Amino acid sequence: MSHLILAITTCLCLFVSSVNAEEVKSQEAIFTDAFDGSPIKTPLKDGEEETPALKEFKATSVNPYLGNEEAIAKGKAVYEAWCVACHDVGAKGKMGPSLVGKTFKYPQTANDVGMFAVIYNGASGAMQAFSKREITQDEILKLISYIRSITPQ
Repeated sequence: MSHLILAITTCLCLFVSSVNAEEVKSQEAIFTDAFDGSPIKTPLKDGEEETPALKEFKATSVNPYLGNEEAIAKGKAVYEAWCVACHDVGAKGKMGPSLVGKTFKYPQTANDVGMFAVIYNGASGAMQAFSKREITQDEILKLISYIRSITPQ
C-alpha cells in the first residue's frame, strides 16, 4: 500500500512540476502535503503580517521576491540560520538533499509553490515543518528567492 501511495504521489508531483510556468502565473497557489498530496492550509501565526508579497504569491503562485537583491540577502540569512546544517553551503546537500544542480531530484520543489509547501509543512524524513518554527511565511518567500539565486557548482 505504501508503494502505491508513493507511486501516486510521485506521478502527481511530476505532473505538477511539468505545468508550464506561464500557466502557473495566473493561478491561485494550492499547497499540498509532500507525502500524500493532500491540501494544506497556510494560516498566519498570531501576530504575523500578510505582506503584499505574500498576498501576491498566494493569489498568483509567483514569488515577487525572485531576483530582488534585498530579499535574496534576507533569504540567505534565513538559510544560514535554519537550513545550512542539513542542506550545506550553496544548497548542495548534506544530511538533507541538494536543492540545486544536477543532484536536485524532488519534483514538488521544482516550482515555488511546491517548495513553499515543503518548507512550511515539512516532508517525510527529517524535513521539519517551519510553520512550527519562528519563521514567517514572508521569510519563506525570501528564502526561496535565495535558493533560486544559487548557481550550482
